[in-house]
Amino acid sequence: MRLSKSASGLFMLLCFLLAACTLPTSDSDDTPEITGAPIVTIASPLPNASYAEGVSVIIQASISNAGADINRVEISVDNTVIATKTDPNPTGALTFSVTQSWSAEVDSQHSIAVTAFREDGTASTPATVIVNVVDPTTLSGGDDDTDTTTDGGSSQQASGGDTTTNNTNTNTTGNATNTAAPTNTAAPTNTAAPTQVPATEAPTVPTARFTTGINVRSGPGTNFEPPIGNFAANDTTEILALNTNGTWYRVRFRGTDGWVFAQLVEVEGDISSLPREVGPATPVPPPTVVPTPVVPPTAVGASNLAFANQSVSSAVPPVCGVQFTITVTVTNNGTVQSGEARVLVEDVHTASGTVRATYDGGLLPTGGLAPGQSHTIVAPLTVSANYDEPHFIRIKLDPNNQVTESNETDNEQQLPYTLQRGGC
Repeated sequence: MRLSKSASGLFMLLCFLLAACTLPTSDSDDTPEITGAPIVTIASPLPNASYAEGVSVIIQASISNAGADINRVEISVDNTVIATKTDPNPTGALTFSVTQSWSAEVDSQHSIAVTAFREDGTASTPATVIVNVVDPTTLSGGDDDTDTTTDGGSSQQASGGDTTTNNTNTNTTGNATNTAAPTNTAAPTNTAAPTQVPATEAPTVPTARFTTGINVRSGPGTNFEPPIGNFAANDTTEILALNTNGTWYRVRFRGTDGWVFAQLVEVEGDISSLPREVGPATPVPPPTVVPTPVVPPTAVGASNLAFANQSVSSAVPPVCGVQFTITVTVTNNGTVQSGEARVLVEDVHTASGTVRATYDGGLLPTGGLAPGQSHTIVAPLTVSANYDEPHFIRIKLDPNNQVTESNETDNEQQLPYTLQRGGC
């Protein structure tokens, strides 16, 4: 059928309009603009944690306000760089993490610091944490020096049917394989599989996978101090037993075993048939020795840093995954100029003692505070774990006691709250 000229023209106009409606539109650029220095927080180790000499300490840090121009991340111990992560954020993510192991050295206190740098030389405020290294003979639970694992014991991984010498099942252990060898001397090694228990009959070995760095203790509780070591994020190991209320797991660790907090573990396999154990006796703390307070002579000219006030703003109470701020006002109640000092703000998960967020960028003005002078610091925090559970904000003035004060007992406060679920 032929169309008239007018009908043909109308048809072509209609096709053009339909095509125009389907023309692609340019996407708007939703990439957020990143300004200012990167922000570093240390997730592991915990502040003031104690480790035995020779234990591999896992250092984990999160870098936010990042982007593609992060040039490197430096990790140092006692002001000496032990590792430099070059091009650590190849995808240009807004937030990324780095992990580094460090062998605990010398029975002493050590300062760990992590700093991120942009290509233009802009550097983050160093995130720092203080840890203690102690003589291993003082630890309970033991530590197997013959263990060859590194980075938190990642070679202690276990899976169903694994033929490691640590597996106690006589059908799948390395010893069972060795004793079966003489009966298969005429066959290649890889033909020994038919003599094993079929996979459908092999017992499932429950496995723990760690979503974050985690301390390993000699018993089911944070009062078993100090930790005997730790696992890094994504390490796995075999679960051997649970405590009576299921809040702690006994796991394979460095040739022996240890206990980890259940809420920080992803379980693979069935744990319903595992034994329930009371665990080691709760350690009896040594008698509390109240030192005779050394009362400094009422010095002529003593400074004293103290809290004027603090408040939670932006989210009351804080919501999971939503940034909120802690406002801290510091005053000098003393009679002379104070020295320069830091203000450390931390969010702590009450049950595990895990620090979930840290702000270590609060600095008093250069030269400190004059008598009666105050200074306000605003600390942004974002907590993204353990919602619907108790947390507390811990605020420390001059955490390293660098400023000589007439009163060192009024430099810490805690604000308890319950983290709301929000969008998590």
